[in-house]
Amino acid sequence: MNELRLSKFLSESGIASRRKAEDLIASGRVSVDGKVIREQGLKIDPINSKVTVDGETIKQNHSKTYIAFHKPRGVLSTMSDPEGRDSLAQYFGSRNERLFHVGRLDKESEGLILLTNDGHWANRVAHPSHGVIKKYLV
Repeated sequence: MNELRLSKFLSESGIASRRKAEDLIASGRVSVDGKVIREQGLKIDPINSKVTVDGETIKQNHSKTYIAFHKPRGVLSTMSDPEGRDSLAQYFGSRNERLFHVGRLDKESEGLILLTNDGHWANRVAHPSHGVIKKYLV
């Protein structure tokens, strides 16, 4: 059996970031096999465990999405902005999956930005320790 941390399962299922998944767990909004879970670090069987958030059953997301998008000038490289400014959410917020940007461009910059629901791939591409060369022409 390939067990998976509950917070990672929620993150990979597109429910929330890993950190926000931990907040959902701590607030008692997540149940596994009918039992409310509040402790961090619980490992589950992603195939056989029944996970719910606020009563809604969560299925593991096996499909991966990769998007290359030309970000226009004046758009924030974020999927949510509490001030309601133009952001990537205007273009992708209606999708039925949690997407996040890989790297970012300044608000007044335009050009290629990558979005995905694949956290492992995003980390390999964006984290400096993996040595992926990025070139910015301004």
